Amino acid sequence: MFNALSAPKMIGRLIHKRLKSSLSRPTTVLVFPGQGVFSVEHLDFLSKRVHVEGVEELLEEADDALGFTISRFVRDPKANLGGYIESPIQKTSIQQPLLLLTTKLLAKVIREEHGVDMFNDPVVKPHYLLGHSLGEIIALVMQDVIDFRDGIKFCSQRGMLMEKCVASYYQVGDPQRVSEDQFKMFALVFPSQIFDHVLKFLRNQDQISLSNINNFQQIVISGLESSCLVVVSRLKEHLAELKLKARIRAIDLDVKVPFHNDILSPVKGGLDQMLQAYIGAPILGNKIGYKPGEMKFPVVSNLDGCIQTYAEDQIRNIIDVTSRPVNFLKCLQTIQELSEEVKYINFGSVTSGIISKFVSDKRSGVHAGSCTNIALDTEEGLKTIRKTIQNASQST
Repeated sequence: MFNALSAPKMIGRLIHKRLKSSLSRPTTVLVFPGQGVFSVEHLDFLSKRVHVEGVEELLEEADDALGFTISRFVRDPKANLGGYIESPIQKTSIQQPLLLLTTKLLAKVIREEHGVDMFNDPVVKPHYLLGHSLGEIIALVMQDVIDFRDGIKFCSQRGMLMEKCVASYYQVGDPQRVSEDQFKMFALVFPSQIFDHVLKFLRNQDQISLSNINNFQQIVISGLESSCLVVVSRLKEHLAELKLKARIRAIDLDVKVPFHNDILSPVKGGLDQMLQAYIGAPILGNKIGYKPGEMKFPVVSNLDGCIQTYAEDQIRNIIDVTSRPVNFLKCLQTIQELSEEVKYINFGSVTSGIISKFVSDKRSGVHAGSCTNIALDTEEGLKTIRKTIQNASQST
């Protein structure tokens, strides 16, 4: 068998050029969110569906795998999210496994309550999967490259490695400076006309990291708060010198860990040691196993926007992008190059918002009305999915 490790980009393009010509329906992409602020409304939605077949078992499996009751955030979210900023849910090692759990729960609820299997129903079955940051790991779990039990442990341990990495930086620093200058992430929002100027300027700023290139109107930077604020100020001055009158907003994302920042480079070694490919019986002990070989659903990689068909290639990219930028914009451009008509089905509203800005932007080259963008964590999104299935049934 040909080893895709030798030429992953070429293999992806060849396979999907052939797939593109055979599509009889819009190219469907399931999109999985990254870490962010949890919606109390969404957790409340899930809490009212604990009785749904299979949900209780999944919650118990998550608790057993992690050794603590992460299910409490689903069972009684309002009680456990009081004072959100001080809540344990703000910890990266809690948010990451919880995001996987809630994504898995949502897929199960949609299947049991609405009769739609997002991975097998012929109307919505994906041609590709796309994750944003942590969402790339979720994409592997959802298609069983990594089983759920291993996946939720991996998300938790990944979060702990990140927390320890940041804590070690503070321990060797000046205590007074640490108390005054924490790591931050800022989403910079601006008109798409100045995207090239903003990106070029940020790439030349050594004191911060470029964390996410989300679309033509949003780039996320990370670093010490003082450095980020200085860079934002200099960026505004730079644009003024170029006589570009455009407003830039810097939104504090209120996180403790600067994701996709150079400081997280040591984490990659820990992730690499943790993951181990297996064929046959799953790995026992502290190792996290994954199934190598061709994946059921190709994944568009955050690292470079290329299509990955083999699990080992995508695992390597996920580890590598830990301290490098998520190029979500490049992922969306790759998808649009493959098909004129695309249906994005998001397991979270944040990625849906990012994609909406992309498809409505003239720079994207997307034709009006050629893209559908659905968020499954909203009632409107669920209604759209049901209607899509019903319409397809009536036409056959």
